[in-house]
Amino acid sequence: LDIMEFASYSPNKVTFHIAGQCELDQQKVAECAPMGKNTESSVDCETNYFINKLGCMPDQRQPDGEFFSKNPGVIAAEWTSKHIIVYHIPEDSIPEDLKSEKPETSGWKKWILAYLPLKPDCKSAVGPQELVLNM
Repeated sequence: LDIMEFASYSPNKVTFHIAGQCELDQQKVAECAPMGKNTESSVDCETNYFINKLGCMPDQRQPDGEFFSKNPGVIAAEWTSKHIIVYHIPEDSIPEDLKSEKPETSGWKKWILAYLPLKPDCKSAVGPQELVLNM
């Protein structure tokens, strides 16, 4: 899961890459895309750069680096067997549930950057993850 992926002067992209077969639910992507979304998307999450399979990228809000520098806050991801949701919560709006390390995401809809609804076949293809920071 690339939560903050910037290349050159492009806006941020939330993308998901997996070696096996996995797709986003295209109908849910269309129904649940956040306000201010981009129009470029891909639902095939399988990644193989040698054959131009670049992973999936749902319709999403794509703030640029300037936005994040002027609007500091928390970047958070919720990962379940059914979906991945990435949020940007402004510093002055960090909810008490997050501060107390008991996040309750049902009230976080206004902060969604990207919603990735996973099809059922993804469940068996996704395993433990690692955190990697490249700067």
